[in-house]
Parts: sequence; structure tokens; C-alpha cells
Amino acid sequence: TLTMTLTATPTQQPQIANSLKQRLLSERIVVLNNPIKDGVLRIAFYNEDDAIVFISLYNISGELVMNLNKNITAGFSVIQEKISKTTGVYILRTVIKTNTEKIELPLKKVGIIKK
Repeated sequence: TLTMTLTATPTQQPQIANSLKQRLLSERIVVLNNPIKDGVLRIAFYNEDDAIVFISLYNISGELVMNLNKNITAGFSVIQEKISKTTGVYILRTVIKTNTEKIELPLKKVGIIKK
């Protein structure tokens, strides 16, 4: 006789502080470690459904300098992406697309400091 035991492995949500959680619940997006000093863009999200996130980074002149598309799961998510742009101020445009809606999030200012 064959016996099988199933073990559930929960997906781990990032551990976040209550203050960040409250900001994410109201704003849905937070750029972490802003300005960026270590060359890694970190963006925290909150979304009620699985989705695709479309991120566009523009320089201060309005030129597109980076595009990024990532899948996120429902709940709190953090996207990390290596960024090699020059020191300056950039604008982050983010769109979240689920099976039922397309949400354009408010523009975010991102600072990059090269050491």
C-alpha cells in the first residue's frame, strides 16, 4: 500500500513595518531607499489580485530611460531591479494590470546618487 503525506508550504509575504503597510494600503506603491545610493531600485506594492506591473522610468527631461514588466502576487510585493542611471532626479510611472482592471498609480519622484 502506498501512503502519501501532503505538506503545505505557504508563500512568504515580505515582512513590513506597520507604517509602511499603512502607506501601501493608501498609496499602493512606495519607492524604498529613496534616493537610491546602492544602484538597486526597490519598489513596494500592495494589490488585492495577482497582476502585471508595468514600470517606466523617465529622466527630468521626460525621456524614457527604462521599462520594466513584472508579475506580482496578491498582497504585499517588493520588486528589486539593478539600475545604472547617472545621478539625478527621475520620474516613475507605474501601471498595474489585473484580469479585470488597469490602474495608473500616481507618479513618483526617484533620486539616484552615484558614489
